[in-house]
Amino acid sequence: MTVSIQNIRDVLDVPAQSVADAIITENITRSLEFVTNVQHVDTTAAVTDDAVQAMAAWLTYGSYMEGISQDLGAVSVADQVKLDFLRKVAELFIGQAAQQPIDLDNPVDNMKDTSIPIDPGVFTLTTSEGLG
Repeated sequence: MTVSIQNIRDVLDVPAQSVADAIITENITRSLEFVTNVQHVDTTAAVTDDAVQAMAAWLTYGSYMEGISQDLGAVSVADQVKLDFLRKVAELFIGQAAQQPIDLDNPVDNMKDTSIPIDPGVFTLTTSEGLG
């Protein structure tokens, strides 16, 4: 299964289903890129799809809330609670795909095993050194 616009609409409440198809499509694309970057090599397609769907639903609800806050000038507590809940669900599904806990608050910790070492000498160069 590939995640579709309708899959995202199915998990959102009725008012949030009004988000434009183009925005949902972009959220699915972003989610797929993120999940693909953090998923474990042994992750199945079904687990990947679940993680992409959960993250895209969270992003889409955030898009809906952004529109509401622009229209009304505020966000209700209930909407914020729903957004936080969808985020936690996304973290759980992405963590399942990555086979490690994922914290969307601190993405640097999620990548600590894949960091690229930088030669400490780079930080001692002045702006004129090494330019030629």
